[in-house]
Amino acid sequence: MVNSSRIVFILYRYYQQAELSEDETQDLQEWLATSELNQQLFDELSNTEGWEAELNAIKARNPEPTWALLKARIEQDRQAVSMPFRWWQVAAAIGGLVFLAGIWAAFYFRQPIAKPPMVDNNLPGNDILPGKNAVHLTLGNGSVVILDSLGNQPIIQEGRRIAEQAQGVIRYPGRADMKDYSTNILKTSIGNLVSVVLADGSKVWLNAVSSLEYPVQFTGDVRVVTLHGEAYFEVAHQASPFVVHTTRGDIIVLGTHFNVNDYVNESTMQTTLMEGKVRLRSDMDSVVLRPGEGAAISDQYKIQRFAADTGFVLAWKQNVFRFQNADYPEIFKQLARWYDLEMVFEQPVNARFSGILPKDRPLSQLLAILAKAGQVKFEIRGKKVIVK
Repeated sequence: MVNSSRIVFILYRYYQQAELSEDETQDLQEWLATSELNQQLFDELSNTEGWEAELNAIKARNPEPTWALLKARIEQDRQAVSMPFRWWQVAAAIGGLVFLAGIWAAFYFRQPIAKPPMVDNNLPGNDILPGKNAVHLTLGNGSVVILDSLGNQPIIQEGRRIAEQAQGVIRYPGRADMKDYSTNILKTSIGNLVSVVLADGSKVWLNAVSSLEYPVQFTGDVRVVTLHGEAYFEVAHQASPFVVHTTRGDIIVLGTHFNVNDYVNESTMQTTLMEGKVRLRSDMDSVVLRPGEGAAISDQYKIQRFAADTGFVLAWKQNVFRFQNADYPEIFKQLARWYDLEMVFEQPVNARFSGILPKDRPLSQLLAILAKAGQVKFEIRGKKVIVK
């Protein structure tokens, strides 16, 4: 079991909108699965304004003994966290000590910090679960393979083994003797992620409601793939350039790690670079990005460079939604890629939301958090979510 000091450290990093490592994400998920109270605390932390208000309420109820005890507990466990003391000084300087004390209050005192959810499931069991539709692979001969039905079996085209599927990962062998230059199209639907290792060794993670078109074997002086939707690329370094073609522009690389978001219902195509160097090219412009930078191409093919927050960009790979001052239409645009829903706003919502929402929960649990944060009420009617 993950110790409390470790969880406090992870929750603090989450509160500071830092990108969690794989080990931290695994520890957090283990802790969340241990208790519903843990999940409640995590959900409440998604509403930073509401959380700070509750901290003030806790302090007002018992300003001296409780806070003295909390500070003593924090000091007692300080050495258990694998961070230097200077980190705690910085945390205190920006108000982090108050936040950490609030977490300890939830751990040790379990003060009620949640108002009743403003979600009306008007029928028993009326909820919307994450989508679980199958991932489709269209082969070069036009036949369609349902990947979920294959398990760990090889992928066969016209009697020849062209790839393997194992544990959700598709691998193309890239053998020189294969001589198969046909094109495959990998397509995800609502609530699905899939990863593929291409014939050149490049790794691609494909987000929900996305498609990737690529050759079974690369040939020629350029490696070209076509993306619709969102994907994260770790491109194998070779002499031939690797080009990601999208509807609004191309990304040209030799070997690097980057994310591309080109959903049709988004106003721009965005590329965020994590490692290496890429060139982003549209019909009107061209820019070179360095790690930590992003760029967007509008429908008018203009390119705008910006400093990127990689934690937000890659939240989908960690199986969470992550928002920063997002309006509710934008939030539900993302939710609709994971849940099969239709959103109906009977009244406008002026609130904005910052926080993390898990992807493995029924929709009603996410709506309860958003309802409290925005002071609105949701009703689930079949596949429709009504804002009252």
